[in-house]
Amino acid sequence: VNCTNQFDAASGFGGYRESGYGREGGKEGLYEYVKEARGAIGDGREASDEGPHAPRPTPRASLDRTHKLYIGGKQARPDSGYSLTIGGEEFARANRKDVRNAVEAARSAQLSWGAQSGHARAQILYYLAENLQEVWPEATPVLFEYAARADKLDGQVHNVPLRSVTYTLNEPVGVVAIVCPSEPDLALIELIAAAMAAGNAVVAVVSETDPRRAVELYRVIEASDVPPGVLNLLTGIQAEVEGTLAEHDGVDVVWHFGSDEGREKVERLSVGNLKQVWTGEYGQASPRTILRHATQVKNIWVPYGT
Repeated sequence: VNCTNQFDAASGFGGYRESGYGREGGKEGLYEYVKEARGAIGDGREASDEGPHAPRPTPRASLDRTHKLYIGGKQARPDSGYSLTIGGEEFARANRKDVRNAVEAARSAQLSWGAQSGHARAQILYYLAENLQEVWPEATPVLFEYAARADKLDGQVHNVPLRSVTYTLNEPVGVVAIVCPSEPDLALIELIAAAMAAGNAVVAVVSETDPRRAVELYRVIEASDVPPGVLNLLTGIQAEVEGTLAEHDGVDVVWHFGSDEGREKVERLSVGNLKQVWTGEYGQASPRTILRHATQVKNIWVPYGT
């Protein structure tokens, strides 16, 4: 109590928001200097102009059959009014305004979602998994796994050589923006499930080569118990919106698994507001690693007497 700088390398120290940026010491600090072996991730960003998945703007038909965006718990038409023709179907083409709407919806929903118990979030993810069984059976075990982990994101008490107890409290990061890889399609469900299980709200820019899974997902979510704004899904050309996500002050972290050019752009633009960025590791990332990126650590130092 009557001294200063009683730190130990075995336990992290630092803060976030007004208290600082990141951690020094402990496993939390070490994680920022190491990376897992990276798997090859095909960016799938560009398609031939003659190919069946070539993204091209098309005006709306008189009868609108365009698959819409999913923002704030409801389907939304794109602000631009344009769409992409992919595999013979029309998908909404999100722009900067759509990104801002999605981030605003996510920020409004995140505090109450993050304040729920891990058990409550787990029950909602379990229910979503059961509803997805018919249209996307491969996604069910992925959701089950992260639902089971939602109430087990406990911290750790560090045994430091000081007269104090140091506890690491895992908290959600806030709003997680995800730029999904084109393959495999289960990446979409795994990344959003991990982020939601940890108490984050999500803005996901789905694969631009095959966004049909996102459409199946939000149609099921509408019949599930996921609160409006916790999950927002954007279709379109990733290069047109990823920069807006990186610059947006309402986004707390960007997970980018698209093209190398996009990754470099996101890393560069995120410097302006000290935003967390995770890029390029999804192919080899374990569930524990994904959940680590979905949480931030608050260190609590409690001194005690003799």
